[in-house]
Amino acid sequence: MTSLLVQGGANRPIDVLSKEAKNAKGYESKAVNQINERILSQSGGTWFDVPENVKIPRKPSLHTLWFLFRHRNVPLLVIKDPRMIHTYEYWEPFFEGQEVVICFRRPESVAKSLETRDGNMQTMEESLNLWNAYNLKLLANTSRFENACWVNFDDIEGSLPSLRRLFARSGLTNLEGALEETYSSERRRHSDESSDVAPQCAETYQKLVQHWAQVNSRTAE
Repeated sequence: MTSLLVQGGANRPIDVLSKEAKNAKGYESKAVNQINERILSQSGGTWFDVPENVKIPRKPSLHTLWFLFRHRNVPLLVIKDPRMIHTYEYWEPFFEGQEVVICFRRPESVAKSLETRDGNMQTMEESLNLWNAYNLKLLANTSRFENACWVNFDDIEGSLPSLRRLFARSGLTNLEGALEETYSSERRRHSDESSDVAPQCAETYQKLVQHWAQVNSRTAE
């Protein structure tokens, strides 16, 4: 999804993680990841073992101020980090005119990606539980993201109303061309999608799809 926005004219962070650092696409900011992980750590957890109550700092850290200063002249900056669902309250005041993009995907696909990419996820069950924890947090905060662009990664066509509105509001261009470029060159490790969703994630996934459909229905009107 981040690559789609970049193809449309947005800018990735200056300090993207290297190809060797768990993100072959190079769209995630090293500083943002470290800042978010520090917030979770100070609350007694990590990104793969999120504490029940995340303590949001009242003041920005020097690390945060340096990140903001380095990107002060970067228009349409894209920040991607799944931890944001837990730390959004910290980042929200720093960006005027921000657009929130929420992209969800079938739990099995995410779990397989974590198994392949990250040694912290030892089993499929742990990965599925992590997917569930993050998305339950998202569902508990849907009212905060009423104006967000909701994208179902497994139904891009159905997400077009939200994507068109996002591109128009943000000054991004050539959505159709960006879609063709992004998804024709996408290297998807796990493209086979089964019809069944893991039992422990089924209810959460159904609620995500329902909310996504409602948002896109309103957007299309």
